[in-house]
Amino acid sequence: MTKSTHRLFGRGLALLMAVLMYLTPVIYPMSILPEWLYHLVMINPLTSILIMFRNVVIYGRLPGLVMLLVTAAEAVLCLGVGCWFFYKHQDGFIFDL
Repeated sequence: MTKSTHRLFGRGLALLMAVLMYLTPVIYPMSILPEWLYHLVMINPLTSILIMFRNVVIYGRLPGLVMLLVTAAEAVLCLGVGCWFFYKHQDGFIFDL
C-alpha cells in the first residue's frame, strides 16, 4: 500500500469510528429508536457492551449468558479481523511511519 492509500484508509477508518460512536446508545436510550434503526445499532459491537454496563450499574442486573456469548463472539470477530488486517499490511505500516 502506498502512503496515499494509508492516508485514505486512515480517514475512512476515522469516519467509520465516528459513525460507530454516534450509533452507540451512550446519550440516548435504545427505546427511542425506530425499529429499522434499532437493528442497525445492534450490529455495532460497542452496543452490547454498553447495554451490559448499563444493566449492571444502573439497574443492578447481571447480563444473561446469551448476551455474554454474543459480546464475546463480537470481540473475537473484531480481534480476528484486526489481526488479519495488521499481519497483511504490517510491512507497509513500518515503512510509512
